[in-house]
Amino acid sequence: MIIDNKVLVCTGFHRSATSATANYLYDAGLPLGQNLMPGAVSNPKGHYEDLGAVKLHDEQLEQSATNWQFNDERQLQSRPGFLNTYVTMRNKQVAHWGVKDPRACLFLNEWHKALDGIGCFLFVARHWSSCIESLLHRHSKDFAHNIPNLNADNAGMKFWLKPELAAKMWLSYNQRIINFVKANKNVSLIVTQRALFEGAPLIQTLNTQFGFNLDATVSSPFDADLLRDEANERIFTGLSSALQCQLNAMWSELLALATFKSDDEAPRIVKTQVNADLFDKVEQNILSLSLPYALSDQVSQDSLLNQDPELLTREQLDWLAKLKTETDSVTVQKILDSAQAATLKGINITDWLPELQAKFDLDANVLLAAAKLLARTKHYSDAINMFKTVVSLGVYYPYIDFMTAQCYESLALAGSKLELNSYLQKAEYFYKKALKANPNNAGFYVGYAQFLVFMDRSTEAKLLFEAAFEKSPNQPQVIIAYSRFLESIDDLNMALTIVVNLSRENDNPALKAALLRLKLKQDTKSGKLIYADKVKSQLKDKDLFAWLSQTCFLINAKSAETDFIIRCLGHWDALDIPK
Repeated sequence: MIIDNKVLVCTGFHRSATSATANYLYDAGLPLGQNLMPGAVSNPKGHYEDLGAVKLHDEQLEQSATNWQFNDERQLQSRPGFLNTYVTMRNKQVAHWGVKDPRACLFLNEWHKALDGIGCFLFVARHWSSCIESLLHRHSKDFAHNIPNLNADNAGMKFWLKPELAAKMWLSYNQRIINFVKANKNVSLIVTQRALFEGAPLIQTLNTQFGFNLDATVSSPFDADLLRDEANERIFTGLSSALQCQLNAMWSELLALATFKSDDEAPRIVKTQVNADLFDKVEQNILSLSLPYALSDQVSQDSLLNQDPELLTREQLDWLAKLKTETDSVTVQKILDSAQAATLKGINITDWLPELQAKFDLDANVLLAAAKLLARTKHYSDAINMFKTVVSLGVYYPYIDFMTAQCYESLALAGSKLELNSYLQKAEYFYKKALKANPNNAGFYVGYAQFLVFMDRSTEAKLLFEAAFEKSPNQPQVIIAYSRFLESIDDLNMALTIVVNLSRENDNPALKAALLRLKLKQDTKSGKLIYADKVKSQLKDKDLFAWLSQTCFLINAKSAETDFIIRCLGHWDALDIPK
């Protein structure tokens, strides 16, 4: 380990300006990762979250049968040392580095242990009402602009199905911050969102208090004119007095621990003006609909299955039944190839893999389909072994090497520090082998290039991206991947150029989304105008009231239904969409 390693973990509850804070740190010279999450309409400048760290957090949450909406609904467990390999990788790349992810709030002790004395922690705090308001605004805006077919499993929709959810999430995240700061004051710094927008000397403080060497002269990204810090009064009327008492007590405790805070940290409560005629129209639409009550798609699992007594959906049981009873190898291949990872979530591979291997032990094509499915469902070691079996049976395609490389790359972060170098060496070996076997596959160049970015070898990666672009200049996925790399090395103009050129002749939705994201980052104001025109165009001639009325059948609480209706109507009104 480099002796002078120093790490800053930047975190806070969702929608607390952690992204803007991380932007500030990045501009001041703190490396935040090689594979940063791209921006979005709700965060045009980017999230500044390293996808490797986010993936590790999400995997631990998934193992505890929860996600980023964790609210202490169950005990949160994590795999011992799950961050060790990630920390080792980042330490090798640069002496001082940072990582930003709101989910880190849920794993503070794990980060503290993994960093082993080199970690410092920056927490951004925001009043609970503003956080809840921002979450509801973001998700309702996304729904209103895209009018998707929603169900009770949609994460964003759960904020209206369980009106207390966002508040309980805020409590869960921030209680862990408070507990950690009290136990580790010497490595902790809390600053409120308002203090940052008022010019708190964050960079100077990090340098003097924690020994970083960041550029304190960079311009701050915090623009008070862009601060949206109000909370609708419905936030308060929709929560019980007891819950608000807990929230207020915790907010007071956070302020008491904060190094920088505003003189005025009181919530700014606003009341939305509602178009009564439109609201009544939606309610009349709801009353005129007659939607049947839908039973759950969950049934008791077969007693022969090997997992714990959880519930499997009818779709999962049907998939298992088809796979177990089918004897035609071509049909079995189709069953395996068409299976989605989400569909198989919760099914143990021991419920289908041993029987499949016994039945088709010499059928390389069936086993190849199984290997690809194992890779998709993140059973990387099993996938690698199955790929080896396929090759030993005399079937080989270059993409087998490519997928094997991807499996080893994924295992690198999941494995121990002792296994890290071995996995990385094997990953690179198989990437090179795949390229040698098929030097004309642009996707192979992109995959290897992304691996090199992960390894902090951007100069080599750039050459591979350029080779991929030269071989397939009209392939959207190649252009999108190359543009993301160019964006990561601050060549936004070139990224825009290649995306614009292809989008003129290709109507690919992913390409258009990439173009919008880049334009938002280049010029947020003009980018939002482009986005608004896009939304108005796609909502033209849509029956918005029918969508809104039908979606409301998911919501049980009157106050939540009212909030959802008012927000959607407001988003449409902001775009001057005729209703």
